Amino acid sequence: EPKRLAGIDMKKVLVATPSDETRALQTFAFFCGLKNIAPELKISIVAPRELVPLYWYLPFSVDTYGLDKEEWDFLGMHKFTKNTRGLFNIDLFFDLEDIFATAYLGVSAGATTRVGINRGLKKYFYNKRILRNKILKTEEDYLEILRNFFQKSVGEIRLGKFMDEESKRRFNPFLSQEKVENNNITNN
Repeated sequence: EPKRLAGIDMKKVLVATPSDETRALQTFAFFCGLKNIAPELKISIVAPRELVPLYWYLPFSVDTYGLDKEEWDFLGMHKFTKNTRGLFNIDLFFDLEDIFATAYLGVSAGATTRVGINRGLKKYFYNKRILRNKILKTEEDYLEILRNFFQKSVGEIRLGKFMDEESKRRFNPFLSQEKVENNNITNN
């Protein structure tokens, strides 16, 4: 049974992630916040093939799809969605890469609700636009998308809620020592 959030029945979420490693690591708080808001959602991630292993360190299970660099364009996204099973009936799409090709990914996957930054021609591919002037690049920027879309505070995201001790040790390389010791990712 789909959960009703932000006026939308949701079961499946597709997220286009950033294509560089630094920004990709900053999205972990976004995914933890999304899972915190709706734990039963099935999350699918589209990322550059070389960055897919990063998402294996999320403290919960997600489906990951990797694209080669030459597929990370408009035609590549279209071909990918038409040839990939499991990308049907997407309820919600988030574009965290914020480029024209990934904006089109939501349309091509048939997502009911497509969320992205209201900037440039790509804004016409979204039916829920986030007003923002600067480029997405920090943990706070990605959490702001959740706050704006769901119209509520995501609050502090506790890794302990999702992770056992072994998972926290595996996740350690991606967090500063101070944050790992505190067992949280904050949105401050």
